Amino acid sequence: MAAFANTSGGEIYIGIEEMVDLNRKYRLWRGFEDQEAANPVFQVLEQMNPLGNNYVAEFLRFPDAPGIVLHLTIFKTKDMVAASDGRCYVRRNAQSLPVSGDDALERLRYDKGIKSFEDEL
Repeated sequence: MAAFANTSGGEIYIGIEEMVDLNRKYRLWRGFEDQEAANPVFQVLEQMNPLGNNYVAEFLRFPDAPGIVLHLTIFKTKDMVAASDGRCYVRRNAQSLPVSGDDALERLRYDKGIKSFEDEL
């Protein structure tokens, strides 16, 4: 989630499992029993400062499928967002990569507009 917030945003569906079988990908609906069962996800979101209100959450139902799926839309933030492990991540292609080292963190500050080259003058 932090990786989406630190780059251009994105969507996450929690409760849909992606499977691979004989070189074929498919998805299984494995929703939460009820909205309260998704509370641990919201607890993680609350720990991710300054994610704040930079996301929208909605619960989805599908006829004849068990449970409900949590759909999160994460918006790009103005500030750097750390994950629950305290590290910053960025999204590159289909993966979340840790931002390691002072130079990489500085580059992320420039990318997000927290810092500008004009500030250096």
